[in-house]
Amino acid sequence: MSTWIVGDVHGHFSALKRLLAEIDYRTSDQLIFVGDLVNGGGESADVLRWCADHDAIVTLGNHDLHMLAVWSGARAARKKDDFVDALDAPDAPELMQWLAGCPLTYHLPDQNTLVVHAGLVPQWTVGDAIAAGREVETALLDADPRHFFSDMYGNKPRRWRPELQGARRLRCIINALTRMRIVSQKSGKMEFDYSGVYAKIPTDWCAWFEHPERRVTETLVVFGHWSALGATVWSDRAISLDAGIRWGRKLAALRLEDRRLVKVR
Repeated sequence: MSTWIVGDVHGHFSALKRLLAEIDYRTSDQLIFVGDLVNGGGESADVLRWCADHDAIVTLGNHDLHMLAVWSGARAARKKDDFVDALDAPDAPELMQWLAGCPLTYHLPDQNTLVVHAGLVPQWTVGDAIAAGREVETALLDADPRHFFSDMYGNKPRRWRPELQGARRLRCIINALTRMRIVSQKSGKMEFDYSGVYAKIPTDWCAWFEHPERRVTETLVVFGHWSALGATVWSDRAISLDAGIRWGRKLAALRLEDRRLVKVR
């Protein structure tokens, strides 16, 4: 059995099928997705259905949460959103219920690996990140999560503090786990406007996985979201897997046992 972690699929089911063929996927393999299953390829319903039917592990991404917000009625779809096929699918209620039950973090202690969609704030340990994710997961399973989704949007607070409460606390957790790319080198404050390449990160900022006071230093973190990074092994403790399929580039998967990277166009 192999453990494969798949990058952001963004509704490209045809590319996902090619990737699964390339890695010679078998039902005995464990499949983990870093999130953003939907929005971009016009086949979001097929991606969701396949993942649900094959018991794949999915860590929720910002596009997944946004689609759930639209489904709940808390948010209107944007012109650029491309998940109407999932919203209009005959099995949409079952697909949305399954997606809402997915975690925000997934820990593989035997392989010393943590999977998230975007990143971790420097102040968190692995246990802190898992606990924070569970707070959001509990809120998602509320009988009527519209208030949760209405409060989810926004950039503040930008810096994690343990004393945060209520909607501000949940929003900060969501932004860290599903939207963050760079943080202030001094304060660890999150920045959400920058989505460019690694080489052009603004002065006094750094990639979240390189913050000098980062507490998760002994665990491999596998993440997606930052497509400008591509699918790259940054160190023995950080691997990015968003290969830019949403922008017409590639879809990637990582075999955890030997860190083999596989990409398809």
